Amino acid sequence: MFELDALKTELESLKTKLAAVEAESKEMEAATRRVRQKEIQTKREIEAISVLIELHESTQESKAEVKAEVKADVKADANAGATTVKQNEEPVPKPNKMAN
Repeated sequence: MFELDALKTELESLKTKLAAVEAESKEMEAATRRVRQKEIQTKREIEAISVLIELHESTQESKAEVKAEVKADVKADANAGATTVKQNEEPVPKPNKMAN
């Protein structure tokens, strides 16, 4: 009987240890899920900020392109106006070198 009681006691001890290991395993799995959720959230935040940066940069580039187009249009208008004035002016006579 002595051996049977020792075996039963050892069995109960192992069941208790197993329950503790299973509880620890569940805690670790829960911690892993929390870490994965943080990872996913961080990746989403990175993506969102990247999109905002791209939008801002494209807006800045668009503004620069518009400024360049306006500047080119103004320059073209100024050149067209200068050409018009020159066409309407009477030609300036060239000095006669032989007259002296």
